[in-house]
Amino acid sequence: MALKGLIDFYHTRQRLDIIFYRLHSKAIPDREWLRARVLVKDCLRWRRHLDRHINHFSRKPAAKLPLNLRSLAQILVYEVLMDDGVPAYAAVDEAVNLARKKISRKAAGFINALGRSLERSAIEFPVGSVAQKESFPDWMVNRWKTFWGAEEAKLICQHLNSGTGTVIRRNPSMINEADLIDDIQAIGGQLDRMPATDIFYRVTGTPSGLRTLPRFLDGSFSLQGRGAGAVVELLNPQPGETILDVCAAPGTKTRYMAELMRGEGTIFASDISSERISTAQKDDRRHPARNIEWSVKNAQEDTFPLAEAILIDAPCTGTGVIGKHPEIKWRRRPGDVQKFQEIQIGILTHMMKFLKPGGRIVYATCSLEKEENWDVVDAVLKLTKHFEVESPRDQFPAHWMDKRGALHTRPVHESIDGLFGVILRKKS
Repeated sequence: MALKGLIDFYHTRQRLDIIFYRLHSKAIPDREWLRARVLVKDCLRWRRHLDRHINHFSRKPAAKLPLNLRSLAQILVYEVLMDDGVPAYAAVDEAVNLARKKISRKAAGFINALGRSLERSAIEFPVGSVAQKESFPDWMVNRWKTFWGAEEAKLICQHLNSGTGTVIRRNPSMINEADLIDDIQAIGGQLDRMPATDIFYRVTGTPSGLRTLPRFLDGSFSLQGRGAGAVVELLNPQPGETILDVCAAPGTKTRYMAELMRGEGTIFASDISSERISTAQKDDRRHPARNIEWSVKNAQEDTFPLAEAILIDAPCTGTGVIGKHPEIKWRRRPGDVQKFQEIQIGILTHMMKFLKPGGRIVYATCSLEKEENWDVVDAVLKLTKHFEVESPRDQFPAHWMDKRGALHTRPVHESIDGLFGVILRKKS
């Protein structure tokens, strides 16, 4: 499954959640499926490091190998050198058998020679650049060095590689903290409450079956990052309001808003992708919120109802969530920043038309790039005199806020997603 997943990514460069959805089979035990997902994610997270070893031991550079052989070689290097849970001999034997079965006898010989070399070798490469050591594209790290300096760029890479771990959000109307702690401890995990909240927790330990717990299946808790939750809290949805949630899929922020509104008022949740809206609606079984109306809409062109509040969780490069989605490193290109900025300006400019006087918009991204954040806001504000930036309530740690009053988390001080969010108030 991991081999299929890697090959699929290299052929399509699609998001891993789409690839995993396509590959998933109920015939595969959950533990094995989780293992396959981890293999794919970690091979992409450390791709540059893995290819460096392949290049050293192979007459042919990794980039010149057929995609199926390169993918299998990456898995082998990862299991032999970076995964303490797999004996090296077992990893080599399995990879050789898989090469023989799925590729060719010649490929099996290549994999066998690579595996034996890895078992015998204790090679240490020169340190190299931060991008090389931390397995990031040069252009991406160079941008961060320009904006924040070399040391902070290094810390960002390190924190993104360590990931954010598993974070859950408790629905306080359905379960109290003590009962949730008991449920998680029963499957071998622990809960650590996260900053500025009493309902978000990082799950530590090695819990198994998190998604099969009755409390998960009935919506008592959900998987959601703390940064994503902070964006919702920035909007501060109130019971009885009409709220537009554009670019809403996969709907985790929508569900959190519905909980805060206690079922009163209406959330018009939309996305340009019918497939992603369908996926979001499937969670209705766990969250039967009656105040969400789902639709497929283009936030740059379509008509929406007038609302008291609008959440624009804009499409972006996603560089702030590489910890959860390591494939972003290799999906993005330098020109993507400008392409997304044009889309973001179009969405924000269009959606301002559907806000009532005195209402508020939260414009948010999960990008670390200046061009997608303040540059978008500043460009749009130059076109209108009816909106102004509003500082949020004193609700978040000081280091989550920037000097201009935006929520701006960066994975430097702690393992948290990089997010940007700013409140724009429409003058009455």
